[in-house]
Amino acid sequence: MSGLLRFITSAKTSWIVLVLAALAAAALFSIAGGEESETAPSVGLPDSAESVQVDQLREEFPSADDTSALLVFASDEGELDADTLALINENAMGELADLSREGFVPPAQVSDDGTVALVVVPLEPETDVAAQSERAQELRDAASAGLDGVRVYLTGAEGFEVDIAAVFAGADFTLLLTTVIVVAVLLLITYRSPWLWLVPLVVIGVADGLAGIVARQVASA
Repeated sequence: MSGLLRFITSAKTSWIVLVLAALAAAALFSIAGGEESETAPSVGLPDSAESVQVDQLREEFPSADDTSALLVFASDEGELDADTLALINENAMGELADLSREGFVPPAQVSDDGTVALVVVPLEPETDVAAQSERAQELRDAASAGLDGVRVYLTGAEGFEVDIAAVFAGADFTLLLTTVIVVAVLLLITYRSPWLWLVPLVVIGVADGLAGIVARQVASA
């Protein structure tokens, strides 16, 4: 054991350990790293979980492969007049119908006070986050075309998923960058060297990346 410790810490042989560790890390990054996905992540729960069982039962319903977007039209002032409702239905039967799964969108449903209208757009499920966000924008643009004095909101299953994805967009990078800056400043103050602070920062970065790769592989297995 003492011989191994001397080999690791000796000035003549410690560089060998450093090179071997760097090669091992590089190999692990090249083989299992860089795995990126544009799809929404799965829940990762076992089949015994109640939420998974409910999801499996939901697949047996006729509408299991469907999703929908709810477009809410709210008047800025007073009731939606006849011309506005006609234009909403025209948009629904036009571009919104082209985006619909069935090629058809039901007429708008108007609230009792006449200030709000609701249009339900049946859609094909979309797992690609970027494509889903792009489709949501197309829905908003198509629904609001030509409307004046009317606010258009996208909600329902489609709107909820798009908003959740938008909330976390770029959050990982922002958090990581902030952490790196804070740690770098603390290391500069501690070591008072223009270069020495890079060593622990690089080690932490490599260790964090390797931990993520190992965690993904273990979770996948």
